[in-house]
Amino acid sequence: MHQIHLRGMQVVALTALMILAFTGSLGLPFNIDAIAKSFGVGNSEAGLVVSFEMLAIAIGTLAIGVVARGAPARRIYALGIVVIVLLNLLCMAVGNLWLLAALRVPVGFCRGAIVATVMATAARSDRPESTFGIINASVGAMGIVIGVVLPQALLLHDWLPLPTQLAGLYLVYAVFAAAAGLFLAAVPVAPPIESVPGAAPAARFPPRRWLGLLGLGLLFFGHGVLGVFIVNLGSGIGMAMQHIGYVLSAGAVLGVAVPLLAGQYGVRVPAAWWVTTLAALIVAFAFLVATAGTPTLFALSVPLYGVLP
Repeated sequence: MHQIHLRGMQVVALTALMILAFTGSLGLPFNIDAIAKSFGVGNSEAGLVVSFEMLAIAIGTLAIGVVARGAPARRIYALGIVVIVLLNLLCMAVGNLWLLAALRVPVGFCRGAIVATVMATAARSDRPESTFGIINASVGAMGIVIGVVLPQALLLHDWLPLPTQLAGLYLVYAVFAAAAGLFLAAVPVAPPIESVPGAAPAARFPPRRWLGLLGLGLLFFGHGVLGVFIVNLGSGIGMAMQHIGYVLSAGAVLGVAVPLLAGQYGVRVPAAWWVTTLAALIVAFAFLVATAGTPTLFALSVPLYGVLP
């Protein structure tokens, strides 16, 4: 596969565009609680709305990664950002839960398409491990920001003419997504592989490795399902929303350091042993998070649970 050389500012632009457009998905744990309170429904109905959005993210990622892999990257970014901004603004005024769920589907699809395109570019860089490390560390840094900002966004309806707490979240998501557009001109675009002279054909991936990737995918899915209910778990043991945000920010600090270390040193250690060990730790900490009965145990287990993947 033909590699491309990414300069420092290009990596910054690529990373900034992705995390700003993807902010609404990083804030999904806050969405469930806000949807439940704003529409007067239970966690199951609110979780279903979020599930539609998560499924759309997966479909968007798959569609770009497999079906539309030759589509122009900047066009995907621009169209995706426009849809995300406009529909987030529209969702602020929606009064029907199922109409909200329907509007979240194209938002999720566009987020998935943007992430898939960014990752495809990063994978073709001349130092992919380092590039992925920087991107994942930046996601952790954004986690610090949203852990502080989103609890305040839930209070915006007390200061602005917003109908619900949820509207404050969607307003913040729209602002972040609009800011992603500032990086469009600087973001690197990899040429299609077919247009690169002398590019080697893609190697076939053995079926057993696909099985391994499927297993990892299921593990991440389970991690994410519990992750979106972390805010509810914290509020269920009496923690204030601001304190839950601080706990998530603490986890995000680890999320900055660990991917950078993994990007530099991860390729030097046997992958199978580390993946197996980390998978076992994810299961163990999932039990601790799900059964945490005190704020102290919650605050200790959640950051480690969040950073392990």
